[in-house]
Amino acid sequence: MRLSLVIAALVLGLVAGIALVRECDARGLAACASQLTAERALACATVVLALLILILAHATWRSAEAAKQAATVLPNLERAYLFETVAMAAPFAELAMGVELGEKPAFGYSVTLTNFGRTPAIVRRLSCGADHAPPMPAESAYPRLDIGPELVLMPGARHVFEVHDETPVDAELVAEVHRGNVYPKLFGRIDYDDIFGQPHVTAWHWAYNGKDDTFRPFPWKGRRANYRR
Repeated sequence: MRLSLVIAALVLGLVAGIALVRECDARGLAACASQLTAERALACATVVLALLILILAHATWRSAEAAKQAATVLPNLERAYLFETVAMAAPFAELAMGVELGEKPAFGYSVTLTNFGRTPAIVRRLSCGADHAPPMPAESAYPRLDIGPELVLMPGARHVFEVHDETPVDAELVAEVHRGNVYPKLFGRIDYDDIFGQPHVTAWHWAYNGKDDTFRPFPWKGRRANYRR
């Protein structure tokens, strides 16, 4: 209703203004001013009001567009961002020493999830596994870890857990890893929601290099396995 009145006032003001300008142009400015009547004064006021309404409508539209853009950008600025870091639960040299002593240790990994975003992350699913030989399973087949009824990571919070390779380490495997012929692998995926109700994924696939004691991203079947979205 208010919008209709504004449009009507704008149209009437513009029509009256055009008529007044044409009349003054035909008679001359001095003659038009000398014959100023209440009706013409009202027409002039209507023109001014119409222009003010037009300016106000434009400013309102600009404000609405700015608010719309801010509402679109805000979730990306304020959302949760989960990143993972990995490390050996026990040093590789310690595992090798255990094998020499007749033990049967297994590769273990420590994974730290950190929320570097500005709002909480509500974890829905956490899947992670380890192996030292192909084939690697598809993401949908990653072993699912128990996270309880709900896992919420506040901004800056961390969640640490360990994952172990089910195959015991023997002397031959230690030698192959040390030579760089075998790369023990840790793979995982976490599905979480932000407070805006949007789903996100952090996935990783790291390979351990025994020659320099480092982890490196390891693509599987030509696909990028370390990503966030």
